[in-house]
Amino acid sequence: VGAALKYAIMGRSVLMVEVRGQDIASPDLQRYPNGAASGWMTLGILDPASYYYRNVFMDCVRAVEFVRSLPETDPDRIAVEGGSQGGALAIAAGALNPHVAQVLSDVPYLCHFRRAVALSTEGPYNEIYHYFKVHDQLHATENTVYGTLSYFDCCNLAPRIRAKVLMSVGLEDTICPPSTIFAAFNRIKAPKELRVYPEFAHGGFWMHDEEKIAFLAKG
Repeated sequence: VGAALKYAIMGRSVLMVEVRGQDIASPDLQRYPNGAASGWMTLGILDPASYYYRNVFMDCVRAVEFVRSLPETDPDRIAVEGGSQGGALAIAAGALNPHVAQVLSDVPYLCHFRRAVALSTEGPYNEIYHYFKVHDQLHATENTVYGTLSYFDCCNLAPRIRAKVLMSVGLEDTICPPSTIFAAFNRIKAPKELRVYPEFAHGGFWMHDEEKIAFLAKG
């Protein structure tokens, strides 16, 4: 709730979305053909139609549609915002719904998967590394895995965004490597701004809240 207060004080209506299966109040009832694993990165990873993030992305699209349907909201001023996984979902929502006006994406996850898996030293990208180490040591399914992930890569979604975009990156980030975030940002064709925080890792740059408030105020 605290994260939403700064926007409510601005007079903005706020809808916070719990990601399916990641909170006790938001179960994921989907059954995945290749079973379950630690985390969410590899659920259904052998087929884009059954991959975990397909449903998550659609949840975000539906959330935008729901907000636009409310009489108390301005359908032309919809903004989506999030950090890390939420940053990726903000990009996805902005790419998949043309009615989004502003995208605020902090240290986004789900960018340039191959590079992220190669460079990340902690966090959920390691689940893909673990998948190969435990289940496919000869990488027989590597092309299939990365083929699935390509549908959900923010680098591929970014060119579809029509909204104005504000992104952030911490140059010491070991969870979402900076180069993967730059890769997604560089593919955005819409008006865009990037805030770079050299001394920070995966977030923590509290002054960026002021940047986001100013960005929203500009419309």
